[in-house]
Amino acid sequence: MSDDKLLTVKIVAEQLSVSTKTVYRLIEEGQLKALRIGSEEGTGRGVLRVKPSDLKRYMNRPQTNGIAISRGSLYDDDLERL
Repeated sequence: MSDDKLLTVKIVAEQLSVSTKTVYRLIEEGQLKALRIGSEEGTGRGVLRVKPSDLKRYMNRPQTNGIAISRGSLYDDDLERL
C-alpha cells in the first residue's frame, strides 16, 4: 500500500475483515487514526479516510491473547490472569 492514496472506511473494513461500523468505532475510540476530508469547521461533516501507514500501524499493534489492551485499562492482577 502506498501512502499517497487514502483509504475509505469500506476498504479498511474489508482489509480488517470487519464491518464499517467497527471501523467507525475504532476511529471514534482513537485506536485507528483517520482524516476528515471536506468538513466545515464545527459541523463534523465530511468523509473519513485512513492513511495506509495508519492502517498498517493498527494491524501491527501489540495484542495479548488476541485482545488489544489499551494502556491503563487493566490492573497488574488482571494481566497475570491473561
